[in-house]
Amino acid sequence: VQGRVRYRGGEALDTAALLALAVRTPDGVSVSVADVAHVEERAIQGEIRRRDQRYARTIAFEYRGPRRVGDRFVKALVEGTELPPGYTMEDGLGLFLTRKQESEIGAAILLALVLVTMVSAALFESLLLPLVALLSIPLSFSAIPFTFWATGESFDRTAYVGLILLAGIAVNNALLLVHRAGRLLRRTGDPVAAARRAAVERSRPILLTTATSIAGLVPLIVDAGAATSATWRSLALSATAGLAASALFTLLVVPCLFVLLSRRPRLPRFRPPRIPALAKGETV
Repeated sequence: VQGRVRYRGGEALDTAALLALAVRTPDGVSVSVADVAHVEERAIQGEIRRRDQRYARTIAFEYRGPRRVGDRFVKALVEGTELPPGYTMEDGLGLFLTRKQESEIGAAILLALVLVTMVSAALFESLLLPLVALLSIPLSFSAIPFTFWATGESFDRTAYVGLILLAGIAVNNALLLVHRAGRLLRRTGDPVAAARRAAVERSRPILLTTATSIAGLVPLIVDAGAATSATWRSLALSATAGLAASALFTLLVVPCLFVLLSRRPRLPRFRPPRIPALAKGETV
């Protein structure tokens, strides 16, 4: 007979005390729980999930190796497992991306870069300054793999969402610095002095905005209980690492790129040949 008993103070349950508990039978005889019952401790599922009015359970494992080998292993496992009647097993219910989803996210990142380029080019009325600012985006991406390796977190689909966010956020600091450097360059004509002064003048707002953005993501990284899950932690980790790297590279690398591109050799402008004026009575 299966039964369920709940009582106050069940969080501090002592198995030995439960077995020694006396139970009175209908005949008035007092017996201990250990004489009439068997107590066993075992792990159970922490939550019950349903999909399409059916119970569902997710089975996950950690795998390190080539993606194709892992896909073949999972496919062979799903196809080779015999299940009782009424049970089904499907692949792709985890947090990781399929090849189609990876291509879609790659297209989304590319679209974000194109939109940022268009807006920046319209703002500066130039393609040079937006190019310098856009080079800070791959620099900000460079810190993300090291961060996930150091923390041991999995790079799942929400981490990819963090990359899309960085494509539009990380470039802001570079645009702020490049805009100031461009104005100083037009005033002084010296790209080195303009880049150095712009980095000094814009260092405080860049560091402050980066610090406030990271501070807003820290609660998602720190394990604060059930409200914080691994899903949001991956997004916060990728965004935090990218923002920190963006601030660092914006102040150190972007001024150098600005100087290099400002000193690039300029192509001579095409000038049509001058045609001498014809005297009266002359024809061509």
